[in-house]
Amino acid sequence: MSGQSLTIIHFNDVYNIEPQKDEPKGGAARMASYIKSCQELNPVVLHGKDILNPSLMSIFMKGDQMIPIVNSLNVQCAVFGNHDFDFGVDHLQEFMSKTKGCAWLLSNVIDNLSEKPLANGKTQHIINAHGIKIGLIGLVEHEWIDTLATLDPEDVTFEDYIERGNELTRSLKEQGVDVIIALTHMRTPNDRRLAENVDDIDLILGGHDHDYSLEVVNGKNIVKSGTDFRNLSKITLTFTSSGLKVGVERVDLDSSIPEDPQIQKIVAHLNEEISEKMDEHLGFTHVDMDGRFKIIRKMETNLGNFVTDIMLEISKADCALLNSGTFRSDRIHPKGQFKLRDLLTILPLVDNLIVIECTGAEVVEALENGVK
Repeated sequence: MSGQSLTIIHFNDVYNIEPQKDEPKGGAARMASYIKSCQELNPVVLHGKDILNPSLMSIFMKGDQMIPIVNSLNVQCAVFGNHDFDFGVDHLQEFMSKTKGCAWLLSNVIDNLSEKPLANGKTQHIINAHGIKIGLIGLVEHEWIDTLATLDPEDVTFEDYIERGNELTRSLKEQGVDVIIALTHMRTPNDRRLAENVDDIDLILGGHDHDYSLEVVNGKNIVKSGTDFRNLSKITLTFTSSGLKVGVERVDLDSSIPEDPQIQKIVAHLNEEISEKMDEHLGFTHVDMDGRFKIIRKMETNLGNFVTDIMLEISKADCALLNSGTFRSDRIHPKGQFKLRDLLTILPLVDNLIVIECTGAEVVEALENGVK
C-alpha cells in the first residue's frame, strides 16, 4: 500500500446552522462550501456529534433543521453524542432514517430491553475508499450516560471503552482493515486513556469538548475539531514503507470562505420561520454579558451571576448552583434590548429548578467536583 493516501474531513459538536458575528463566522453553508471545494480529493467525512440539540432552532424543530445539512455534507459515519438523545430515542431513530448514507456508531452502550446497541447504533463499520479499507468504531465515556436527559441509566448497560476498543479492533483486524479510527464522544482525559490502552487504534477523532485540540499520545493523534460549524480538521493519511503517516490541518471557517448558495437559502428560510417569535422584548441590559465557553466554563462571569441571582430570587434558597455547561451561547451578548432570542440562545435546554437541603460540606464537595 506504500504511496497510497486518503483525506478525511472531521467535525464535531454542531448546534447553530447560521454564521456567527465573530470570526471564524462559520455556519453550515460555509462548511458545505469548504467540503465541496475538496471534492477532487473525494474525502471521507466523519462526525463526532452532537447535532440535534441544543440550539435556538432545535427548541422549535427538535433538530430536524439538521437533516438537509447532514445530507449536503455527505457525512459517511458518526458516533452518537449525548445531546442527540434530548428528544428521545424514537425521535433520534426517525432523524437517522432521514440521513442518507451515514452509519451511526455506538459500540459500548447496550439497550437492556433489546439487548442491542442503544438506538440501534452499529458497533463497527467499514468504509472502502481509494483502495483503503477503513475500520471505524464509536466509543463514549460512562459520564455520557449520566447526561442523557430522556433515558434512565438503569435501562442501559455501559461497557468499558478500553475493553470494547480492544475487542472491536481485533475483529476489524481479522476483517483485513488497513487503518482503524475511533470516533469518540468523551472528554480528552478519557481519549488519552483510550490511546494509551488500545494499541490497534491508529487515529482518535473526538467530540464532546468544544475547543480545537491536537495531541499525540502513544503514537496516536487525538483530534478535537472545534464546534458549531466554525472549525474542522482536514486529515491526510499516507501509507509509506515505514508505516502510516498522519497529517492534521486545522481549518477555521472564516469569512474568506464563501457560503454555499443552496444551504444559505435553507438557513435563511429556517431563520425566517422562527424570527418573529424570537423578537419578543423581555428587558434591557446596561452592560455586555459574557457567555463565551472559554470564560464562563472556567471563571466567574456577569452572565453566570445574572442567571444564578435569578435562581436565588425565585427559589428563596441560601445559594444557587448551576452547571456552567448549561450556558450554550458561546458569545458576548451586547448591552441593550434583551429578547426571547437572547434568552433561548443562552439557555436552550429545558431543565427543572429544584430546591434541596444539604450540608455545607456537601456543597463544598459539589464545588470541588466541578473543578476536577
